[in-house]
Amino acid sequence: MDIDESINRATKLIQQSQLAEAAEILCDCLIKAPSNAMVHNLLGVVRLQTEYFGEARDCFQTAASLAQNNPHFHSNLGSACLKLNRLDEAVAAFRTARELAPGQMEFTRNLIIGLQNKG
Repeated sequence: MDIDESINRATKLIQQSQLAEAAEILCDCLIKAPSNAMVHNLLGVVRLQTEYFGEARDCFQTAASLAQNNPHFHSNLGSACLKLNRLDEAVAAFRTARELAPGQMEFTRNLIIGLQNKG
């Protein structure tokens, strides 16, 4: 299976809540393509859903660094930071996502949630 096929397979597994199998595929992908932002992001999704919030944050941070113009990766980073109570980081990530895609209400909503949590 090539990287794109593996990503598609892992995405379907995540949607089916088969997270362990998805993580295994994604970890294999990281060995083959360590600079693939989507692989890091999807592994972050798995880690977030399995409540490994620190690992999720690391994955999303890497994804956002590799694909700086992807608002979804920044938003996911913000979500992981919220779970870790790293509120300044969460707000900064949500703000970046909103700046990258100002017309998408989900990013504005996430920023508001982050600001409310921050107080």
